[in-house]
Amino acid sequence: MELFETMPSSKTILTAATSLTASTILFRSIASDLVPEQLQLFFSSRFQKLSNRLSSQLIVVIEECEGLTSNQMFDAVNVYLGTKANAWTQRIKVNKPDKVEELAVTVDRYQEVTDYYENVKFTWIMKFRGIQQSEKSTNPKTQLRYFELSFHKKQKEMSFKSYLPYIVRRAKEI
Repeated sequence: MELFETMPSSKTILTAATSLTASTILFRSIASDLVPEQLQLFFSSRFQKLSNRLSSQLIVVIEECEGLTSNQMFDAVNVYLGTKANAWTQRIKVNKPDKVEELAVTVDRYQEVTDYYENVKFTWIMKFRGIQQSEKSTNPKTQLRYFELSFHKKQKEMSFKSYLPYIVRRAKEI
């Protein structure tokens, strides 16, 4: 019973959380006005590197293409994840290619999809980034699509030797 007597009230906790949030927003606003953008980017990248080292998650990036060559793994993941849409999926893309009877369902950008394989949780997110075009470039694309796959670092070997090949096989069946 002593534990509950020494705990602060929910009102006190909520007030402290609100104050901390407001202070953080104010600090960030002041910092963005006073600190040069290059210095902000430097600290941001250092903080990101530190948090990545401390994280137990590994992130694998699967890009749509390498140069002018399309990535078959990207295509397989795109097809496979289309079958993983469920009640919690908020954004999907539907396409009907010529000469194909069925609709092609894929996930849309920034939609998170969770998959379980051999009792291991895998989280997928499709993202985009802009492509710098040189004057001599013949590539009409201005954005590169890619998937980020995250999972626990200790599952790295299993994911490369079993899970990703499984996705390629399943995509061919679909």
